[in-house]
Amino acid sequence: MFQDIKKIDNFGKPDEALYLVCNTLTQQSKKIKDIEHFCLYNTNSMRINTIGVLTLLWFMSIISFTGDEVSLTKKGIFLKKYCNEKSSFTILFIRILLESILRSNDFNSILDNKRVHYNQNRDIFYVQASKIPLEFSNFRNILINIGFFELDFYSNNNLIINPCYLDYYKKSISKTRHKLTLDNLKNLLNKNEIYGKEAEVFILSYEKNRLKNHPKNGKISIISELDVGSGYDIISFNDENSLEFNRFIEVKSFSRELKFYWSANEITAAKRLNSNYYIYIVNRDKIFDDDYAPMIISNPFESIFNNDYWIKDALNWVVKPVFPLQEQ
Repeated sequence: MFQDIKKIDNFGKPDEALYLVCNTLTQQSKKIKDIEHFCLYNTNSMRINTIGVLTLLWFMSIISFTGDEVSLTKKGIFLKKYCNEKSSFTILFIRILLESILRSNDFNSILDNKRVHYNQNRDIFYVQASKIPLEFSNFRNILINIGFFELDFYSNNNLIINPCYLDYYKKSISKTRHKLTLDNLKNLLNKNEIYGKEAEVFILSYEKNRLKNHPKNGKISIISELDVGSGYDIISFNDENSLEFNRFIEVKSFSRELKFYWSANEITAAKRLNSNYYIYIVNRDKIFDDDYAPMIISNPFESIFNNDYWIKDALNWVVKPVFPLQEQ
């Protein structure tokens, strides 16, 4: 019965899941009809969608079932320990749900970072509700109900990712992408992803050190882990007097010959952001040298795209200097 998860319109509410885990489910098997009967006569304040909640708990590997009986798994027993701490229970529940969705081949596209957008003016990450397929509305609704998604009062179509869960979501996305990378190390694209990630982490550290006295130093972050369509990788500040993000950094890296690929989307972002857009170029052959600093190019739409000093080949622009360029 639980295999037809797409046919379940409603997974219930967080309080219903908490009630089932904490008051009815145990390590010993119980018949589903007995659980339904218990909930019917022992919950005065809410009507529990028993089948919907049990289906979600099964998807999250919190329960297992045999025939018409269910029992808590080791994961469920661990979760049950937090029944007296509702906030801790909720946080752990959300983490298990995110992990379950991202590991599922059928449903991981719901939280695919290709759906995530970043609004630089409001400093929020969001997804467009209309872009989530109707068949996944059950997952969309439970993610709203548990507080992972927050409704956007400025746009009915936007679902804001709760800042409380951003770091864990980034780590979960990174872990999923890392696994895919390890499975395909011989693929050149994935190898470039590894190089790109190393360069991004280096620049993130570089920026945090450059602005170590900035009151919002902790806000400097890699956003391309979530919003892959922003056209830049890192949000930062021009100086320690900047209170709003005003440095948007696209990270490039190279080895031996200075050249890099610049996508049409990145070029569009560079044109729009003008002098607030930067390209940081990392020489992978020198990245571990003491006091190494990247090459920094401000307003690259003018200094590269509209400058004959650089050779550019379309579609994804391959960019390299006409003559050898002295690094900083």
